[in-house]
Amino acid sequence: RRARDAHERAVQQHLAGEKKARDTHERLIAEQLSHEKSARDRHHEHTRELIGREKEARDKHLSAHQEMLQREGSSRENAIRDLHDTISKERALREQAHGVHHETLQREKASRQ
Repeated sequence: RRARDAHERAVQQHLAGEKKARDTHERLIAEQLSHEKSARDRHHEHTRELIGREKEARDKHLSAHQEMLQREGSSRENAIRDLHDTISKERALREQAHGVHHETLQREKASRQ
């Protein structure tokens, strides 16, 4: 009977040891999974930040490029306007010179008669 009691205690201790080992193993696995999830979450957050910075840089570049194109367009429009003004002034001067020449011819013709 004493041997059986000792055996039963040994079995109970063995089972308790196995349960403790299993519990410890499960706790370690849960901690590892938690660490992995934290690392994955940090990685995802870092990736989101990088993507955000890249998007911001791209938007800034695009905005600067659009501003440059607008300035070039405005500069081109101003150049065209200046050219148009110059041509208009030259035309007006030619017409004025033509008018003066025509008047001179008319006066010369009138004085000959």
